[in-house]
Amino acid sequence: MNPSWRTSATLDLIRKRARMLQAVRAFFDTRDVLELETPLIASAAATDPHLDSIRVLDGDKPFYLNTSPEYCMKRFVSEHRCSVFQICKSFRMGESGPHHNPEFTMLEWYRVGFSLEQLMDEVEALIQHVLGSLGKPPAPTRRISYQQLFFDVTGLNPHQCAIEQLADFARHYQFDIPAGMSEANATGLKATLEKNDWLDWLMSTVVVDSLPDGQLTTIYDYPESQCAMAKLAANEQGEMVARRFECYLGKLELANGYDELLDYGEQRQRFELDNNKRHIIGKPLVQYDRLILQALDHGMPDCAGVAVGLDRLLMVIAGEDALAKVMSYSWERI
Repeated sequence: MNPSWRTSATLDLIRKRARMLQAVRAFFDTRDVLELETPLIASAAATDPHLDSIRVLDGDKPFYLNTSPEYCMKRFVSEHRCSVFQICKSFRMGESGPHHNPEFTMLEWYRVGFSLEQLMDEVEALIQHVLGSLGKPPAPTRRISYQQLFFDVTGLNPHQCAIEQLADFARHYQFDIPAGMSEANATGLKATLEKNDWLDWLMSTVVVDSLPDGQLTTIYDYPESQCAMAKLAANEQGEMVARRFECYLGKLELANGYDELLDYGEQRQRFELDNNKRHIIGKPLVQYDRLILQALDHGMPDCAGVAVGLDRLLMVIAGEDALAKVMSYSWERI
């Protein structure tokens, strides 16, 4: 008999998931962070050129399943000016694989008045708390800038090097360069996108592969061109960087956090830039969310925000090799 009607995860892992969710809520309860619930559906799609929203219809009117609860949560913070967290489902079209599922469980929170460094502290504390709740010892921790980690592995400064240097590094060590990676001398926005392709590929394969198993590594100050919705600032070398971080447990990315951009005009420009990027790579343009812009125009307080993939967190803690093994019903069983 076809077993696809059964759960993807064992009952033991489903119980561990329940304990993890209890631990997360207890963590924020002790810190007086309000639990929030916002809609899973929105009138606008994500503009990020690396994400594709799942479109749904109400009659003939299109809506979109959220790639994250970010916009509604920021609207709430702008109005009520308090720290909030949310555990919810998020959706991303076409993201299937051992570490991806088109529907997944996300923990997202925003801390009013927090610096990026304070939020990094809290993310590390949360992960250690969840580890303890599931009977695991604390993980050793390390913080390192994107620039330093990239340089340690490749010998290149990611903020200054050219595409040709990245390609030479890959060829020297005989890495299998993905098809379609351009080494052409493009200009303007296209050149920026091509360099980001190289940085993302080398970071996600060669650089991240150097991270020790079992270590909690926080990487901060990403390239300026990867700012998304984060503020920009100069690093110690005077280079402009994106004030954001990612947190890894072993070699698996768990969290992505920002020192949140507050400027209405700059955010609108970034939405328009996202559409320009989508056009260059052949993706459809999207109507960006005007409600979040109204909230920023009203005024959002200084805050830092982060999203954590809870399925991934449970997967790495449980020592599993695929998200399907920690989900009650994976994409293949719905």
